[in-house]
Amino acid sequence: TFYRLALLTSNGARTQSHTIILHNNAEEFTVTNLINPFKQTLSFDVTTTSSSQIEVALLDASGHIIKRQKYPVALGINSLSLKEIPSLSGGMYILQVQQNGSIISRKVMKQ
Repeated sequence: TFYRLALLTSNGARTQSHTIILHNNAEEFTVTNLINPFKQTLSFDVTTTSSSQIEVALLDASGHIIKRQKYPVALGINSLSLKEIPSLSGGMYILQVQQNGSIISRKVMKQ
C-alpha cells in the first residue's frame, strides 16, 4: 500500500510528503486457538510459513521448565498439544513456542 500525507497550512498552501510503501508481511509463525485455562492437556495451534521443527516448553512462574517437547510442523496451521503434563497445581504458567530463534510466550492458567 502506498501512502503520502497532504498538509494544508492556515494560509491555504498545500504541501505533500514523499510517498512511502507499507508492507503487510506475514509473521514467520503465530500461536492461536490456545485453550486457556486448561485442565489436563494444553492445546493450541501454530501457524507457520515454512516446514520446520519447533520446541514447546511449559514453565512455572519461577521460569523452571516443567515440560519440553519438540514437534515437526508443516507450512500452514498445525494443531498441537502438551499431554502427559505432570500433576500440576492450579495457577499461572508460561507457554513458550520457539522456531528458528524466534520465541512466542503466552501466560496460561491451570484449573
